[in-house]
Amino acid sequence: MLRILFMGRKDEPYTKSICDYIANFDVELQAEWEDGIGSKIPEEAFSWEGDYIFCFRSRFILPERLLKKASVCAINFHPASPNYRGSGCNNFALYNGETEYGCTAHILAKEIDTGHILDVRRFSIHDHDDIQSLMARTYNYMQVQAFEVIEKLFENGQLALDQMIKDCAHESWSGRLGKMKELDALSIIQPDISEKEFKRVYRATKFGKFGPVIYLHNKKFILDE
Repeated sequence: MLRILFMGRKDEPYTKSICDYIANFDVELQAEWEDGIGSKIPEEAFSWEGDYIFCFRSRFILPERLLKKASVCAINFHPASPNYRGSGCNNFALYNGETEYGCTAHILAKEIDTGHILDVRRFSIHDHDDIQSLMARTYNYMQVQAFEVIEKLFENGQLALDQMIKDCAHESWSGRLGKMKELDALSIIQPDISEKEFKRVYRATKFGKFGPVIYLHNKKFILDE
């Protein structure tokens, strides 16, 4: 029986669907949930030993000592194509006017978004897309990607893993590692911003209560629709 450690985001439907899918197989499953940026990995995760670690929409940063506890590998489902690493991927893809985006299944390594790529799904970004619509489409593709990658691994193990690595040998991580502080900086607008630039920033940062801000005389002003 395979032993699985699943790392996911608490109370998130896409994450739950992947965890439930894994539970349908003949596996010994341990699930750990993060509850926001900066969440600490529960101590019981470090006592786990098994075959696979799967991370889906998890913001946990897994240390090398935990990655080594997976005898086959630890796999992450990254919500961007390989040319966008780290954080703020969908935001900067919109800001940069990309016409294509995607999601990437990859082996977790010591350095963020550097491990062997196993599967990439790409799709178009439309002119009318905003953060909400792009994220929704990304998670739909990620969900199907996770179902198919996990099924291959459970059916054929190391052979499937080797084949996926071979099939994606032409894929490579590129670009600098995105950081949250860069996204925060993007959302800050200057009083003399052009209309064209404002539209780019708005498209790339407006999501719910989040969006462009301006600082004047040590006060922070948030865009109000």
